Parts: sequence; C-alpha cells; structure tokens
Amino acid sequence: MNQFITITLSVEELTALVESSIKSALANMTTSTPPVKEPEFLDVSGAAALLHLKPATLYSYCHYNKIPYLKRSGKLYFERSVVLAWIREGRHETAKAIQEAI
Repeated sequence: MNQFITITLSVEELTALVESSIKSALANMTTSTPPVKEPEFLDVSGAAALLHLKPATLYSYCHYNKIPYLKRSGKLYFERSVVLAWIREGRHETAKAIQEAI
C-alpha cells in the first residue's frame, strides 16, 4: 500500500527546496570522486614532464649518471618518489636559515 503526503509550498519555498537539493547532490558528486593515483614509475616523457625538461636533456643526465634511473629491456624508467627526492637533494638553504643555524 502506497502512502502519500500532501504539502503546500509557495513558489519561493519550492524553488529553495529544489536549489538546496541540487546543490547537495552536486556536492556529493564532487567529493565522492576517487583521487587520481599517480604512476609509481615514469618513462622518459613522463619524467621529463615532471622535471620540466626536454627528453634529450634527461637522456644526457642519464648518460652522465646525474639522475637516478632504471634500465630494463633498453628502456629507461624513473621512480617518481626517487626523482622527487633527487630534486630535494639539490636544495640550497636561504641566507636567513644559514644565519639562524650559526
């Protein structure tokens, strides 16, 4: 047996109810999207994009062992976390930080 409820609403109340329902539905849609997982290993083009370098420059860095990389079946791979750690290793302290350390 179906039950029905009759409610009397003004146009303004109905409009507000519909707007709040739509906003709530849209908020739930954007928060329920799973985060995009970054790949653990990058190829040359992915690592070059991450580092904002040209692929030729990245090949040069590999040739002179300036950057950590993996080579498997003639292809170069870069572990994202290792590349980011490599960037952090090149950090220079600011003059203020050096002065505070003294």
